[in-house]
Amino acid sequence: MIVIGIDPGTSTGFAQYEDGKLTRMWTFKPLQAIAYLQMQDEGLFVMEDSRLQSFIFDRNVNAASKLKIARNVGAVDGLCNLYQDALGKNKLIKLSPLDKGAKVTLNSRFFEITGFNGRSNQHERDAAMVALDFRNGVR
Repeated sequence: MIVIGIDPGTSTGFAQYEDGKLTRMWTFKPLQAIAYLQMQDEGLFVMEDSRLQSFIFDRNVNAASKLKIARNVGAVDGLCNLYQDALGKNKLIKLSPLDKGAKVTLNSRFFEITGFNGRSNQHERDAAMVALDFRNGVR
C-alpha cells in the first residue's frame, strides 16, 4: 500500500511510504503540487490541515506579528482547499497541526523514528511525520 504525507506551504513537502517503509521524500511549489495531486489515482493521502486548528496565537505575540501569522496561515488554508480539491475522490485523511506532533529537526532523530537515512528538509520531514501513524494503512 502507498501512503503519501503532505505538509502544505509555499514549499510543500511530500513523503511516500510503501508497505510501511519510508521510501521517498520531495518538495514541490504549490502549482507543481496541484498538478501532481491531480494525476494521482491510488493511495492514501494524509495532509496536515491548518484549517483544523483554531488557536494560532501566543498571548505574548504583538499585533504586527499576529497579522503576519494570520496571513501565512490564511495562505496555507487556501492551499489545503486546493490540494483537497486536486485529490478528487482519492482517500484523504486530514490532521490538525497539533495532531502531527513536534517537529523533528535532527536527521539522526528522524532516522531513529522512520529508518530513513537520506537527505531531507523540514517540509519533507513534516510530511513524513504527518503520515507516520498511517504508513500501514488507516489506523
